[in-house]
Amino acid sequence: MDYAARNTTSTTVTNTFVRISYGTLRRRAGIQHRWKAVELFSGDNYSSKTDVWAFGVLLWEISTLGGEPYQGMSDADVIRKIQSGYRMPKPEHSTINIYNLMLSCWREAPNKRPTFSTIVKTLKRLLEKQHRSLLKDQNYVNINCDRK
Repeated sequence: MDYAARNTTSTTVTNTFVRISYGTLRRRAGIQHRWKAVELFSGDNYSSKTDVWAFGVLLWEISTLGGEPYQGMSDADVIRKIQSGYRMPKPEHSTINIYNLMLSCWREAPNKRPTFSTIVKTLKRLLEKQHRSLLKDQNYVNINCDRK
């Protein structure tokens, strides 16, 4: 599955779940390198852990409001930089917690990356914390208009 934001065709938010529908992939030569996990450059097979890496790139794309990963780099530069340990910098619109999640998705050793289950739990916890923080910062009054 190619999780790049460019493939997203529609979203529906239901409670705490987001459903994303992926359209037909339009491939340009080498573009997929920007979403590939480091181990794929040495011939390893795709796995759920390589999908976690790609999901980290998707988080980066969302946090940059649609920025292109490794913008301005050639495919060869992207591969060389990833293999040498380079990771994209924290996006301006990202919290440090979300960026740390991205970095955990980009760990070199696949077994050190989170599972999707862990990612979901982390995102849920971060969203609930953000929601509580927003409510606390506002003069929020819960008015119940139901008559009994």
